Amino acid sequence: MSDSMHFGVATADHQCEAYDGNDDIRDLWERSRGLTERGKATDFWNRYRGLGFAGRARLHDLPALALVGAPGTRTGALER
Repeated sequence: MSDSMHFGVATADHQCEAYDGNDDIRDLWERSRGLTERGKATDFWNRYRGLGFAGRARLHDLPALALVGAPGTRTGALER
């Protein structure tokens, strides 16, 4: 891998924490197919402890990030 390439991990807003109780297109799609509704998910925004590197990470995520060699993470819900 090139020294200029940075490897990281990310989450998608809907997979991680986007729950606000208001339906969006993804909720309607899941419901129409009988899939499990997303609910509160991982409670990312209440359990988050910012570390200030390459995005946002939770303190208990650090061992997993180190295991895959990722210097950081980001979440898809950056508008919050």
